[in-house]
Amino acid sequence: MADSQSTIALNIGSQRISMAVFSPKKGGGLTLKKYQEIDILADPAAESMRNAEVRGAIAQLAKSLKTGKDKIRASVPGHSVITKFVKLPPIDSDDLSELVTMEAQQQIPFPLDEGAWDWAAVESGGIEKEVILVAIRQEVLDDISESVSGAGLSLKEVDSAPTALYNAFRFNYPDVNEPVLLVDIGAKSTELIYIEGKKLFIQGVNSPGTTGASLTTAISKEFGVTFAEAEAHKVGSGVVSLGSTEGMDEATAALASFIRNAVNRLPGEISRRTNFYRSQQGGNAPTKVYLAGGGANLGYLVDFLQEKLSLPVEPFNPLRRVGVADESLAAKAHQLGELVGLGVEGAGKAELHIDLVPTSVGAERASARRKPWLLAASGIVLAGLGAWAGTKFVAAGKAEERLAQITERESELAPYADILTKWNDSVEVISSVGAEYAGYQEARTEWIGILNEIRDYFASETVWITELRPYVNYNPGSPDSGKSYAKGGFDRLAFGETFVDAKSREGKDVVGEPAVNAIRIDGFWRSGVDGKDHRAVTEILENIKKGVAAAEKAAEDNGTEPDTYFSLTKEDYDSGDILSLSDAEILTNNNTTLAEATYGAPFTMILPLREPISFAEVTEGKKL
Repeated sequence: MADSQSTIALNIGSQRISMAVFSPKKGGGLTLKKYQEIDILADPAAESMRNAEVRGAIAQLAKSLKTGKDKIRASVPGHSVITKFVKLPPIDSDDLSELVTMEAQQQIPFPLDEGAWDWAAVESGGIEKEVILVAIRQEVLDDISESVSGAGLSLKEVDSAPTALYNAFRFNYPDVNEPVLLVDIGAKSTELIYIEGKKLFIQGVNSPGTTGASLTTAISKEFGVTFAEAEAHKVGSGVVSLGSTEGMDEATAALASFIRNAVNRLPGEISRRTNFYRSQQGGNAPTKVYLAGGGANLGYLVDFLQEKLSLPVEPFNPLRRVGVADESLAAKAHQLGELVGLGVEGAGKAELHIDLVPTSVGAERASARRKPWLLAASGIVLAGLGAWAGTKFVAAGKAEERLAQITERESELAPYADILTKWNDSVEVISSVGAEYAGYQEARTEWIGILNEIRDYFASETVWITELRPYVNYNPGSPDSGKSYAKGGFDRLAFGETFVDAKSREGKDVVGEPAVNAIRIDGFWRSGVDGKDHRAVTEILENIKKGVAAAEKAAEDNGTEPDTYFSLTKEDYDSGDILSLSDAEILTNNNTTLAEATYGAPFTMILPLREPISFAEVTEGKKL
């Protein structure tokens, strides 16, 4: 059994249940005394068995670590909670709690009494105050509480994995004040934790290829194996290809190339979330990336992200300032962040305190708070029993009179209660719909920006566009590699009929939801008064190349993202070098002569996008 000053930490991940025992050291340090973990397969087909597996794993870990019946601190994965950052007026701290509660009613997408939530003040970087709201549905939290109690343990506090990781980072890297990004790659979600000193922002990503389970699912479908076999292949021999597969056997090389294509989505998502953080939260671009979570074990992932993000990337070490009884745990350090964060909280050294209270724990705490009062009250009652006997009749009469007044007032107000409840429900519905429309609008603006950039380049009297087509899985330099995602003549479809070409979803080259990574432009040129003929198209191409190059140069000088939606480069898969596309690889067709009997000659231009666009995001999960 752990001693009274020890902290028993439990991390309930989607694919790994781990437990550790920490003890405080003199001077404010921390020692990891014992650690055990049990893997459970995050197979979507076996979700109904998850609670039983979690309960069994916790019981086995408690027995192995000899925790007895001590209370534990637990963390739940990021995808199980709702995390919101809310800016508030610069008011006094005494009035902050009430204002936060009002904001929580608007920000949390379920009634507050149907879940558990908590908040903490964070650094805003301005005169406004900012808080982080963390909420979880009560039934999810109660399932966790039952799993813990079923193992003979009881909960002391419950934290979210991202906030526990933040506490672990601030404890272990107190000297890091420049903006950094902590990427926690989990089985069902990847959490992006932006940290600038004490400033914090968290974004979750669960797109295909950005989480461990989605990558395993993609491997399972691609190679026709079960989820368990795919997981074994990924863990045993899976690496991210860095361009060359020389020295690998055929099976390993095929897996490495497939994994590279699948995880190629992650750096794009990181760039997009970073842009949001900078524009909406006033943050600065990270200067370094730290990798955490089970997904960080993937071979060469550090090198791949370093290449794609053009930033230094290294594994997160939550044991940097933590004493370890077993030195072999150093190899698993990047997986222990949540546990260390819970240990830091138990030692009273956490900078951020989030406590999600299950129903059973809340009732237990209320009972504990009442005990001293009940003891004192019993003494007062015994001492004043005689006096009460003489005045009880007077008091009873006044109480009955007051009760009658309250009952009458309650009857008067009862009709308004139903009206207020309906208004409150309407506000929640409107807020939900508004949030959905805001998401649609944000997705639309990306397409508007692409169309505006194309319009600016193609402002010509002798060149006109007849068709634009989004291309899925286009490989720059291979004009036949992509597939159009839109049907021909989609502008003539009946209302409500999908524009998606079903054939674009066929074939093994499309993994999960399709992502548009190029725009095909078809059009005509005609002879102008200046007699330049077909050169008008090549001049447009030159302007595009100059515009993209200028945007990239300005971004490099200013340390920002390029102000262009296009990228005219390709990767040499043999050397891994980034090469510029030739004119012929962009302008795939351009008739250089105009027949005497025709008014115009056709051309085709394919412009690769800098960041792929997922239709799954644009439609908020609705299948097209």
